[in-house]
Amino acid sequence: MAKLDELKESLNTLRTALSLLSAFLIAMGGALGALFKSGDIGVLFWVCAFFMALFILAGFIVITKIKQKTKEIETYDGYFGNVNNWNRHFCDVFIFNQD
Repeated sequence: MAKLDELKESLNTLRTALSLLSAFLIAMGGALGALFKSGDIGVLFWVCAFFMALFILAGFIVITKIKQKTKEIETYDGYFGNVNNWNRHFCDVFIFNQD
């Protein structure tokens, strides 16, 4: 049960990180838009553009990690290993009388 709680906690942490990245992306997008609209395309504009691209890349990495953790939780069973394999074996042996 501790392993399942650990997986859920890491999934919640990744979701929080994705929320923070989304907030930073919104702020960077607003800053880029304001700088572009004012015609002030200087160092600050390019720094914002760099960090926006960096946050987008980090967002994709976090989304990939969320998918991995979700897959781990879906297939986790503390007693029998992979739930899908155990269910398949249970159906073969007890329901269909196959060994």
